[in-house]
Amino acid sequence: MKMRNIKAAAVAGFFMVAVLGTAGCGGGDTQSVVSSAAEGMWNGTTDSNRYAKGIFFNDGSFYLFYTAVASPAIAGFIQGESTAGFGTVTSSNAKDFNFSDGRGVSAVGVKGSYVSKQTLNGTATYGGSPGDATFSTAYSSLYELTPTAAAVAGGYSGELRTADGADTVNISISPGGVLQGVSAGGCQVTGVVLPKKQGNAYDVVLTFGPSPCVSALQTFTGIGIFESASQKLFAAAPNAARTAAILFVGAKL
Repeated sequence: MKMRNIKAAAVAGFFMVAVLGTAGCGGGDTQSVVSSAAEGMWNGTTDSNRYAKGIFFNDGSFYLFYTAVASPAIAGFIQGESTAGFGTVTSSNAKDFNFSDGRGVSAVGVKGSYVSKQTLNGTATYGGSPGDATFSTAYSSLYELTPTAAAVAGGYSGELRTADGADTVNISISPGGVLQGVSAGGCQVTGVVLPKKQGNAYDVVLTFGPSPCVSALQTFTGIGIFESASQKLFAAAPNAARTAAILFVGAKL
């Protein structure tokens, strides 16, 4: 794959619309000791001047995306399992997959406080470089929309990023959720993109073909978010061992 920088324009809408235009407060002060107590989409910033977007699903799994400093370009994401209740959310098995700061994959602990459907603030603790990072976010009602196969179906042009670099790629998603694509470097990718049963996101499975794919014959499983306003698809997925991950940002053709 040829190394390329992810263009800020490709991701600006995903973060700026979410952070500035869709956060809202809702009812639901009742909290219980269940893993889904912090469920929702959360948008805000970090103490290092990055945009942050967290998605916590009803089973406790979560993805916390962050951008480069003072930029809408996505730099990486934290993924893991969490438990939440009585206003506190924690994760002890999270991994940080960094694509632009040279850190690679790092173990990270996450602990925060939340008010259901209002705010979620916390700290990511690395136990070394780059040090702790704090984030402050507000709830986004976009999480409550229903994803559909019809909405995400179509062709996309964007960038597919791994730890080894990034390549321009064109993909198509059928109405049944079947994904096919090829990169500018000749790497074939296949997979599926299917609506999640709860939460405005998609389950994504992506498999690389043989050489010249850098991640030849590897499979990555994660989530996708389709932003209807900008017609952009964003997907992030680790491999089974969580030793590597992919990041895709593409615009619908």
